[in-house]
Amino acid sequence: MKTRVHHNYPARIVGLTTVGPLLASLGLLAILTPDAAAAPPGYTFTPIAFLGDPAPGGGVFVNDFEPGRINDRGEVTFTADLDVSGQGGEGLFLAGNGAIKQIARFGQPAPGGGTFSAGVPGITGLNEDGDVAFGFTLEPLQYPLPLNAGLYRYSHSKNRVSLVAGPGTPIPAGGSFVGAGLDAVMNNQGIIAFTGFDSRVDVTDPYSWLGVFVADRQNRITSVANPADGVFRCESGTGGTPSINNQGDVAWASWRAGEPSYSVFLKPAQSDSIATLVQQGDVSDQGDVLHYAVLPRINDRGDVAFLGMATPRDGRVPWWLEGIFVYSRGLVRRLALEQDVMPGGGRVGLIPGSSWQVGFNSRGDVAFAAPLDTGEEGLYVYVGGSLRLVARTGTVIPGVGTILNLETWRGAQLNNHGQIPFACTLTDGRIVLLLATPHGAN
Repeated sequence: MKTRVHHNYPARIVGLTTVGPLLASLGLLAILTPDAAAAPPGYTFTPIAFLGDPAPGGGVFVNDFEPGRINDRGEVTFTADLDVSGQGGEGLFLAGNGAIKQIARFGQPAPGGGTFSAGVPGITGLNEDGDVAFGFTLEPLQYPLPLNAGLYRYSHSKNRVSLVAGPGTPIPAGGSFVGAGLDAVMNNQGIIAFTGFDSRVDVTDPYSWLGVFVADRQNRITSVANPADGVFRCESGTGGTPSINNQGDVAWASWRAGEPSYSVFLKPAQSDSIATLVQQGDVSDQGDVLHYAVLPRINDRGDVAFLGMATPRDGRVPWWLEGIFVYSRGLVRRLALEQDVMPGGGRVGLIPGSSWQVGFNSRGDVAFAAPLDTGEEGLYVYVGGSLRLVARTGTVIPGVGTILNLETWRGAQLNNHGQIPFACTLTDGRIVLLLATPHGAN
């Protein structure tokens, strides 16, 4: 369910996520180089599901796959549209060990009351036990913002979904949730970091009333960054997206009162203080001057990968470009910037920022997807100090087919073994959800 709200960053990064697939459909395969058309070495690609396959619980998968998180057991969460007797909506699924399990779908009774509506409004969480944290819209559907939505927890051991927070759930220090679970992530201790809408904030202003919260295993909720407090301003679908590591440290991006732009903040698990990790004016290892930082992902070492906009030192035009960076121990390292040459050919095009997510594991490896200036698209991983190609337009998947385009707007995720789930369209028109496994992964 792509109910994301565009941020108010510069207009050039909004609404362009379909450019790559469109250009690819106009015959870009004809200009592929032999190197680009060859399968990149070092990965095995395993199909998880194809559109048209029967879905657990009834109906078939239609329209697209939206991969979520992957754990070290190789289990993958994903959402997909469903066609059930001519009626459509979305379901959330967990794939692993050659099987797919349904977690929730539209039309089901929702734990805690109500009925699941159109689908999952944002990112989902998955931990090593196979537990899942997710938001789901409720009837009646409030569009485009999921005001009427709940946050839920799936227990693998109990095979049960339960309510964590929903409309009317009290918020510490006053107010209550209008909706919860636009985005949700979970660590191995079962602690969930999520976003929600506070009833005390003006709901007519979607750019100032998304809060970041934490729920422990007993579903006790604490506020991390709530616009109702008058300090942080988190926009729906972009900056407020939180991340949590296994120590319980929470990273997120937002405006802070009196500051000019989005920054990345850290709330340590054992402290009430909030630290600024990355802000406007910070300089990368390659001399790029940052203008903002959004959509952070924190790992167990306390490092943070994020999407940033920066002015490059080399003077390339325009003066502000999007890129992928990592913050570590007070230093910002650039991994890829718009117009950089990428492995396998092509230069980084415009990174789709409205729903983009980076994959970041505890080893410091980074996975991301990006459009290229050729109109093609690629999936990449930063590992061992260098960028490597995983798959791209023209990649031949043995026994499956040839990639036409990738779902670059979803970004990418990876686990500590370097496995990456991703969806792509093949040249024969089929759409498949794949798992890329590096050779030698254990």
